[in-house]
Amino acid sequence: MSTRPSPRRKTEASLDLARPAPRKRASRAAGAASPAIAASAANAAALADAPDSAVAPNAAQPANDGSAAPAATPRRRVSGIDQRIYEAVLNAVMTHRLPPGTKLTEASFCDLYKVSRTIVRKALLRLAHDHIVELRPNRGAVIASPTPQEKRDVFHARRIVEAAVVPLAIRNASRSQIAKLRQMVRDERAALDRGDRGRWIRLGAEFHLALAEVAGNQVLTNFLSELSSRCSLIIALYDSPTSVPCAHDEHEHLIDAIAAGDIERATAMMEEHLQAIEDRLLPERRGEAIDLAQILGDG
Repeated sequence: MSTRPSPRRKTEASLDLARPAPRKRASRAAGAASPAIAASAANAAALADAPDSAVAPNAAQPANDGSAAPAATPRRRVSGIDQRIYEAVLNAVMTHRLPPGTKLTEASFCDLYKVSRTIVRKALLRLAHDHIVELRPNRGAVIASPTPQEKRDVFHARRIVEAAVVPLAIRNASRSQIAKLRQMVRDERAALDRGDRGRWIRLGAEFHLALAEVAGNQVLTNFLSELSSRCSLIIALYDSPTSVPCAHDEHEHLIDAIAAGDIERATAMMEEHLQAIEDRLLPERRGEAIDLAQILGDG
């Protein structure tokens, strides 16, 4: 005599069928990605969450069997070294020592700074975020190479943003902020007189960002910060190392117009100032032999 399933068992069976199937492991779904790319992505995710004060990668770890691991040879902490790498590369780009297209190998940075590839990748990710470096699959990192069209687009966007900054800066500028801008121009002149081109270029860019801060619109400031980084790279590609990318006397006259509250004159001066920088840029230069150890070895 056959037994019929109880209504309760039918209900439980229906519920089991309605439940979604367990998800497959993420590693199977990502099977199309190469192991190298997957490892790089995992390292990048770990780096984003890791504190800068993390100890060196070969620090002692507990043994799996619960016994104490042997003491590791003390190594210096790596806190801030990724920042040093970032600043060294950025400074070398801005001073024309690392032209666009230069390949940056992780091994070179590891040898120069005595750190793991993890720390180097953290610095390269930041440089890529700021459009200074391009990360290319299976080819590593290279200094970005903006095209002539990108040059025109970036400067066009910058003129639009800074044209919006000037009226806001005139409306909001205090005497102390005007004084700070004038001091920045004096610092520019001092760097020029010392022949410190790298600092001179940085101070010129910082002047424009300081003016955006005076304007008081954080969105415009963020836009200008990114455009300023990209302009610095474009200048490194197209500008002559002996030219003046951002003349401090033009900054002085601009401050005078802002202090006088003359929106029309100050806006026109900013437009002319940025156009003059773009007009001074030269055709693309390539072909230099690059020695990273020689350029960044003092970092």
